[in-house]
Amino acid sequence: MPARQVLHLIIHDLTTAAEMQTYPRYSGLPVVITDSGQQATVQGLSGEAAAFGLRAGMPAWEARQRCPEGMFINANRAHALPLTKQIVDLCLKYTPLLDIVSLDEICLDVTGSLRLFGSAARIATRLIDEIDREMHLSLRVGIGPNRLIARVACGQAALRHFIEIGEDSLPGILSVLPVGSLGLLDQAGLRGLAQAGVQTLGALAEIPLPFLERRFGVLGPQLARAARGIDDTPVPSYEDQRSFAEVTGEARLLRETRDRETILLHVRAAADALAARLQREGCVGRSLCVTLRCADGTDFQRRHVLPGFANSSDAFYRPAAQMAATIETGAKMVKSVRLAAADLRGQAPPEQLSLLESSIPQRPHHPRQKQVQRASVVRQLKTLNAER
Repeated sequence: MPARQVLHLIIHDLTTAAEMQTYPRYSGLPVVITDSGQQATVQGLSGEAAAFGLRAGMPAWEARQRCPEGMFINANRAHALPLTKQIVDLCLKYTPLLDIVSLDEICLDVTGSLRLFGSAARIATRLIDEIDREMHLSLRVGIGPNRLIARVACGQAALRHFIEIGEDSLPGILSVLPVGSLGLLDQAGLRGLAQAGVQTLGALAEIPLPFLERRFGVLGPQLARAARGIDDTPVPSYEDQRSFAEVTGEARLLRETRDRETILLHVRAAADALAARLQREGCVGRSLCVTLRCADGTDFQRRHVLPGFANSSDAFYRPAAQMAATIETGAKMVKSVRLAAADLRGQAPPEQLSLLESSIPQRPHHPRQKQVQRASVVRQLKTLNAER
């Protein structure tokens, strides 16, 4: 069997490209793409905005100070989804083993494709050229014997280039890389290791496992293996991945109860939470699941398919309440109510324009973008494929 070969792709400026396609009238203007909230940061920016000294990851408030005349747009994942679908279609020409890590990150296992295409390096080169030519987007690609090493290599690669880390060179390269390149620890964890004099993977690999388990709990063994470049995580088949994505809303009871009226009040609260999250993420769902979780950990569920796609509390509450009313928990006490919407679709909010549009560009406002689970992205991509 050939040695395993995994590619990790990061698409540069995917969010910016998606928003610029949505708002072509902003071409040539300093456009800044941000997420929302008090801790909002810059997710992408146009070349005109970069001239003001702005950069990705900068706090949004600082970007506004440096570029007050900029067009600030809240990123909407529904706008980026078609671009990700195009990239997925290109990748599927090389292998069916494809994992969508996020909208702008994709992992491929090309081990079974080497006899057809020659080498992982050749596949990486072809993907970089094809995506640049057809979509005018730039890639960074990492190649390694497993997912972890491919991701680490991708982090070291330059735009429109790839870096390959082979098993022979693995020990020497890993020993000098910073611990943060693993992406497993937050800033507090990295500071704790730095205070102990551990800043590289070589130093991390020398730490006894019992110490890592005491300090990081269940993450300790994973850190010990990662420091040595060990990662057995498979790349799933794109077709076999979970077909139903879920966005959830949950309401916890202050006191465990069997009282129906109290439970239905919390169904309303869960419906409100679910609708708010779907609206923030720019999604609608059609399949609804109600879960009553009891104090002993037992779950009771009912599922229902709505007559149409929805993301409002009113559309969810009535069928959810009817399902909850039919659930018999016996003598068990209910401690939380959970609603989950599945069969998701991205839905860009309509843009309202006046009959005489002002010549001064207005700053659009869109629902807050949150990072979604990989399964949600996979489901929406397949929906777009089916509609095409």
